[in-house]
Amino acid sequence: MRYIIAHVDSMQKYRFFDKLNRAIKAYSNEIIFVTIRLSVFLIGRILGRKVYLLKKKKNEFIDDNYENEEYYEVKSGLIDKYSASRIYYDSKNLFHLLNEKYLFKIAYIFNGLGVIDKALEDFVLELGINSKYFELSNIEGKIFVDNFGTNAKSSLYNDIEQLSHYDINMSHYIEWRKNYLNKLKIDSSMQQEIIAKKINSWYAIDLFGFWFLGVHQLSNKSIMEKIKTKLFLFRLSRKGLSNAEIIKPFILIPLQVSDDSQLLFHSSFNNIDLINTGHKIAKEKSMKLVVKIHPAEENIKFIQQVYLLKDELGFTLTNKNIYQLIESCELAVTINSSVGLLAKILEKEVIFIGNTFYEKLNSENLPTYVDCFLLNIDFWDNKYELREDELIRLLN
Repeated sequence: MRYIIAHVDSMQKYRFFDKLNRAIKAYSNEIIFVTIRLSVFLIGRILGRKVYLLKKKKNEFIDDNYENEEYYEVKSGLIDKYSASRIYYDSKNLFHLLNEKYLFKIAYIFNGLGVIDKALEDFVLELGINSKYFELSNIEGKIFVDNFGTNAKSSLYNDIEQLSHYDINMSHYIEWRKNYLNKLKIDSSMQQEIIAKKINSWYAIDLFGFWFLGVHQLSNKSIMEKIKTKLFLFRLSRKGLSNAEIIKPFILIPLQVSDDSQLLFHSSFNNIDLINTGHKIAKEKSMKLVVKIHPAEENIKFIQQVYLLKDELGFTLTNKNIYQLIESCELAVTINSSVGLLAKILEKEVIFIGNTFYEKLNSENLPTYVDCFLLNIDFWDNKYELREDELIRLLN
């Protein structure tokens, strides 16, 4: 049996990788899970999976260089640098201990910018273990997998020409595109939006782990803060932004989640910069500006800031179907959002002001990216139909 190490910091990530686990076991491979979630640990153990809980270690040596490290949880304000460093060293120690038992051949890393994933990345680099980086493609039924990283750290960002080496079946892509767009016309809601508004019923179990078992915590947000956010989002969803009048021609600004790792690590611009840039372009082109807040946005202060900016600049704020907005706009301006990818699939003009390989996709290589590079695995759906060549790609 060949063993693969994976860190999962949510129940959904666990379910996704366990879905892969069931598929790759037929090829004599098995995933070893590491988690900070007591709920994931318990569910995994009940189902007979090899799951390990990351706990705090006492009197652990912390390198003075931790102040220079950059982790997602620190840049987004979830934890401080010292706490992140403690988590980093405890993670690496656990990975080394587990490696003595399992001798890992591959690491599965989701996104790769969080502190535990950075520890896993450094661990595999030290030992020369292969890595597979996963990221949401935001295209239903498909996921991004790369050997080097995600978005601006991926192999595609540095070598988009690799797409020319794939054999693309254009008739298959055309059929997929037709079906995909027809579905978006009816419903373009995102699973992230649904998750953001739901109460996490597993969190009570996780709190027990944080409070009584010495399990590491990746966020210092209190329960009251979380409840306040859910209530705010519920009230906001009833504001009736879908009724806002949209006057053509207009420029579309689809905002990203304010603490999106792609903004924090791969852009010198934030959402407010994006709105101001779009406002300037709209004035130059004598067009209206339409702004859509990301449906999974949870930062109350940021949302309030957007509303204040709306009063100042006079743009239209909407929560209408993103497909309809892209189809109707003259131009979309984004930082490095996957909405820009959707706009390209719809053959719309897009301006990217951040770092992303999406900017390098065109009418020739876009079909190849969607139909060949992305793997046909859905992050949210527990069903899977992986082709043999896709499984081999995941195991090499």
